[in-house]
Amino acid sequence: MRRDNVFTDIYHEMDHDDLHSKHPHMIDVELTNHCNLSCTMCSRQLMKRPQGFMTDETFNKIVNESWKHHIPLRFIRWGEPFLHPKILEYAEKVKAGGIPLHITTNGLLLTPKMMRRLIDMELDSIIFSMQGSNKEEYNQTRVNGDYDTLAANIKLFHRLRGAKQKPYIALTTTLSEDQGVDKDKFMKYWSLYVDKIKIGTTIYSFLYDNIINDNHPPCYEPFRQLSINWNGDVTACCGDYDGLLIVGNIHKHSLDEIWNSSPVLSGIRSIFSSGCYHYLTLCSRCDFGSIKE
Repeated sequence: MRRDNVFTDIYHEMDHDDLHSKHPHMIDVELTNHCNLSCTMCSRQLMKRPQGFMTDETFNKIVNESWKHHIPLRFIRWGEPFLHPKILEYAEKVKAGGIPLHITTNGLLLTPKMMRRLIDMELDSIIFSMQGSNKEEYNQTRVNGDYDTLAANIKLFHRLRGAKQKPYIALTTTLSEDQGVDKDKFMKYWSLYVDKIKIGTTIYSFLYDNIINDNHPPCYEPFRQLSINWNGDVTACCGDYDGLLIVGNIHKHSLDEIWNSSPVLSGIRSIFSSGCYHYLTLCSRCDFGSIKE
């Protein structure tokens, strides 16, 4: 059975945008920057900003503006979204307004009851984030993780969804360059349970301040999306783990004002347009240059 992911079209539109959109194509929402894992390759190791949980007031400001302009949301960023006690309530509110919603999770906290609610609300897409290609590799990098629980939850979610169109289920993993892996075997096995599999490379270089990327690929993120931290701070970069590119706060200005009038965001866009990424500490170490998961 063929399933289409609405976010595929959203990403395609972002890739072909003329950089003059009046509104973000997408907003990433950090319900919390707490996490139940301590992954060896994650920038949370460097994070110094306070940890917390998004309040109803902050979330409602985001979702109300999202409704106004029909801006898709992703529950993602620098924590495990299912640690937030109101994630399902928040997700149902987003979907009640007809807004596309995606969630990225490490998959360990999902219960059958939670899965059924996500399926019933017709969550658009979900990514289960793995590491490595087997239990041993996963346990080496995902400190406090449980490969068996993740694998069982992916399979159960697939079974509970059954023949329904949504949610679109994806699995992402990254591999170290020294891992000799039969990717075809991995893809064949997990394709029985998910609609898409993405395999990337595990990168550790950005954990070190002395690594500078002199060949930064073109990045258009500040022209196309915004990311919002649990406290309402708005940043120009999805990879901004420590608030280095904050362009405003939704408790002080509307998202429309931040997107169209923030002098900080305007300055970042000018730097990006000139390709001078080395002017910005975070960007000088970035290996990605991509807006998509």
